[in-house]
Amino acid sequence: MARRLAAAAQRQELPVPTIVSDLVSLGTFPPGIMKELSLLRHDAEKAVMIRRVEHRGRAETAAVNKVRPAVEVPRQIEDAAGYSYKPDPLTATTPGELVDRMRQFRIWAGEPSLRTLAQRSGGAFAASTLCKVLNGERLPGQDLIEAFIRACGGSEEDVQRWVTVRRGLRVPPAKAKARPMAPVTSLPRARSAG
Repeated sequence: MARRLAAAAQRQELPVPTIVSDLVSLGTFPPGIMKELSLLRHDAEKAVMIRRVEHRGRAETAAVNKVRPAVEVPRQIEDAAGYSYKPDPLTATTPGELVDRMRQFRIWAGEPSLRTLAQRSGGAFAASTLCKVLNGERLPGQDLIEAFIRACGGSEEDVQRWVTVRRGLRVPPAKAKARPMAPVTSLPRARSAG
């Protein structure tokens, strides 16, 4: 321990706090040296904490600055005049039908792999997330739908149509206002002959 402490002093570094703590616990030093060791332990612990914060800060900065490479999304070729194979989201009336139209749209777009779509989305969704969505019946989030349609090469008009349908499925229909019923008038009874 003494050698490590001496080596740290020669390099003008603070020693590891556990070494100083071990020396303090021995308690075989004169009071002045014990005080110095206590101060040294405090400084060493403080330095370790500062290093941890700096390291964490660098890691967080690196994560924030991590830029995903831009992947070019090919523009889709529209169907020939008189043919319309592009799935129409406006025909979907349930979340399951909307997801089915998403599967059809992916096929219409040339059936890119889920990994390719995730890369084209620029990190808006993971391939595993898209797999769960396309194999399910639940209503996907708006951000995912927007990114998915763009990753398939859809236009802004396509995105608008898909988001409109999602909103229509998500927002409950407005309840019809109850109209007051007209007063019921009784009809005269028919007389029976007899």
